[in-house]
Amino acid sequence: QRVRSESSDGVNSAVDLRVSVAAAAPTLLLTVYVEDGRNWALKVKASHTLVQLHNRMQKVLSLKCADDFEFFAVDGEGGHLQHILSRRLAISAAAEEAEAPRRLVFGRLNLAPGDLLSVDDLANAQLTFARAARQFLCYELPISVQDLDSAVLDIASALLAADKAAYPKKKKGGQVRAKFNSRVAALKADLDSGLMAEGALERYIPKAQLAHFSREEWSAKVLGALRSASDDGGLGEGGWSALVAQSVALSLMQERLPRFAAYVWAPVMQVESAEPRWDESAACSDVVVCPEDAPTGVLQLDAELPDSEYRLLITSVGMELLPLGDGHRVGFPFLPLGSARGLTGWQLMAGDLLAISVRPGKSASRPTKTFMPPAREVRTLHLVLGMPAGAAPAVAGLLKRLRPVADVREQS
Repeated sequence: QRVRSESSDGVNSAVDLRVSVAAAAPTLLLTVYVEDGRNWALKVKASHTLVQLHNRMQKVLSLKCADDFEFFAVDGEGGHLQHILSRRLAISAAAEEAEAPRRLVFGRLNLAPGDLLSVDDLANAQLTFARAARQFLCYELPISVQDLDSAVLDIASALLAADKAAYPKKKKGGQVRAKFNSRVAALKADLDSGLMAEGALERYIPKAQLAHFSREEWSAKVLGALRSASDDGGLGEGGWSALVAQSVALSLMQERLPRFAAYVWAPVMQVESAEPRWDESAACSDVVVCPEDAPTGVLQLDAELPDSEYRLLITSVGMELLPLGDGHRVGFPFLPLGSARGLTGWQLMAGDLLAISVRPGKSASRPTKTFMPPAREVRTLHLVLGMPAGAAPAVAGLLKRLRPVADVREQS
């Protein structure tokens, strides 16, 4: 700062003053985890947002592209990546969201059909496969006994083959290779024990499916499937690269497991007594709906079974409700432009409630050469879902992130 001052003898002089007008921004020491087991303790400015931290993690991990990666507040090691954090969130607020026992995890969104491992970005491929493997191991949707003996075993043996390709033998390099070599040793111990070592099966079989067979049966089935695939030239042996073996496992997951990409919560049920507001007086400031498209009535999911419980599934297509018992499946895609059916908005409500705004869209008579059916007024309705404790913000966050690029307001 340059100022004019008068000296004691009356002569004006120019003096350079370098004044610090602001204190240094406070910093935080934040630990960020990724799904392959690594973590970094980073010194970050509390006033920054997750946008800056996202850019920094992309450089730390040497990712050429990180568009499908986000930050999640996760309940301990191995927890579900469901509670997504907005990139606009201040780092200080993100630190509070991920306060112990939670962790701040930089991870990929669930893989959808058609997603591949990048051959041009191996760092991305490594973390993408780690997400795919975790998706499989956390898969909770019902699987028939027939599929257990086919799809699950084929995927489990493909995962094991991918591990064998990725960790074939120890490498020289001292401390630099210590983690890699420990993984090689652990895999060898698992195989030497016939997958009976503690935690061995849990690396290849979804937790929800382990109880279907004894550990001895599962071990025999997985190793038998691996030998059969190897004998047929299908997996792992013969010098296949780790990336190819991992791509085979990913393809099996996408092809053989219904709704593999879905984020899942249960139980969920309709709460007809709740009355959300969809205007400026709404209790929640984060109301995602076009004002002129505010709901004008209540949509009842099942009039005959009003107390039905459901699984709620969220994907990049929209949302789906699958009955846990008797009842009907209900699905609402993100509203396509000009469509009479779809998901138009949502908002959080107190008490673990999530209000959904939808156009139920009844099919109209088709026009013919001699008959043009009258235009039908499209009504927007709402339903309120009672969610598991703490799940509503996670669902709302994922709906925001997974909806198409065009804003819901623009679509409505």
